[in-house]
Amino acid sequence: MVGRLKPRGLYAIKADGSSMNRAEIKNKRIEDGDYVILDSEDKNAETGDVVLAIIDNKATIKRFIDDRKNRQIVLKADSSFDYEPIYLHPDDDFLINGKVIGVIKN
Repeated sequence: MVGRLKPRGLYAIKADGSSMNRAEIKNKRIEDGDYVILDSEDKNAETGDVVLAIIDNKATIKRFIDDRKNRQIVLKADSSFDYEPIYLHPDDDFLINGKVIGVIKN
């Protein structure tokens, strides 16, 4: 299902909300109620990756953008609705907890 022989470092979370309903992972969109498969061992996010970020002890799935010019990270919603981006700076309390590698449709 995820293209690996061993599931080490993989886990699933249930998507809640519509902030990523235009994001596609392996031709499947992330919609409310879907299960998102994450690789917790791959925390080296690059621009364009969909990640699970923990910000102030709350989880969010967003598109990662490395904005080095402004010394910040931008987490962007890929949605049909209007969501403001999240801007993160080195002093902020956050971590990238893994990359999204698959979607199990609800």
